[in-house]
Amino acid sequence: MGMFDDLRCEMPLPDGKKAIPFQTKDLDCQLYQFTIRADGRLIKSDGACPDDDLLVGENVLETYTGTINFYGYEGDPNKVDFAKVWREYRATVVDGRVTKLEVIKRDD
Repeated sequence: MGMFDDLRCEMPLPDGKKAIPFQTKDLDCQLYQFTIRADGRLIKSDGACPDDDLLVGENVLETYTGTINFYGYEGDPNKVDFAKVWREYRATVVDGRVTKLEVIKRDD
């Protein structure tokens, strides 16, 4: 079993869907929590010293440039009629800010 990181996306998704818990293998793959803030900033929760507008333990990744694929299943597995819907997105990040967010795949 491979390692991954969790990713929360606060930016509006390009398909208009509600954000769900996502995973990615495109960052540290050490079970860290990353967030794409509504303003596009990429944040890593790792116990670093906080900035004025950040929660304790969050670090803005100002130098990160690359693409991040993130994905997950939509639906509630606790419901009897649970139907898994795979959702996958790609964020293009330049100097720690998302410049493009696109749908890669949806099963519905």
